[in-house]
Amino acid sequence: GPQAYRMGACNYAYKRNGAIHKMVQKRALITGSGGQDGPYLSEILKRHKYEVVGLTHSDLDLADAVAVERAVFKYKPDEIYNLAGQSSVRRSFDDPVGTHNITGLGAVRMFEATRKYRDVSGKNVKFFQPGSSEMFGNEPAPQDENTAFDPQSPYAKAKVFAFNEAVRYRKEYKMFICN
Repeated sequence: GPQAYRMGACNYAYKRNGAIHKMVQKRALITGSGGQDGPYLSEILKRHKYEVVGLTHSDLDLADAVAVERAVFKYKPDEIYNLAGQSSVRRSFDDPVGTHNITGLGAVRMFEATRKYRDVSGKNVKFFQPGSSEMFGNEPAPQDENTAFDPQSPYAKAKVFAFNEAVRYRKEYKMFICN
């Protein structure tokens, strides 16, 4: 099989049939990298030779559209994994406005910054916006793409809003966004 060779900060090469082929390393931006899933995703991407930029809530405030746009333009990602958000169902009842601002509108700020970056750079960034089983509320398991949303908390409603906005950005702006 091919052998990988490190060629500087962001490039790799592999040797096949005696010829060396250069590959450009992909850069992934992970928001919420310090949360439940961020460290695992980071390790998986690094094993696949990605350069990973992980941002926590202390690095990036999703309530600040200028900071979000600045981060996307600064790191020039090939892929974005938006794992950030206020994910405590209990806390969402105590602070529904903050939950919607970060978990719902924060996702829209990320979509919009990514759209602007794409329009300037020409790079169609792949974007992953995760959902939650909370979006289905009391619907019986297992759920699939055809299961109706039935959000029962401000957190779940914010996640449904982010889901619907991802669909809108995908259709309206032809962005590569996966839910």
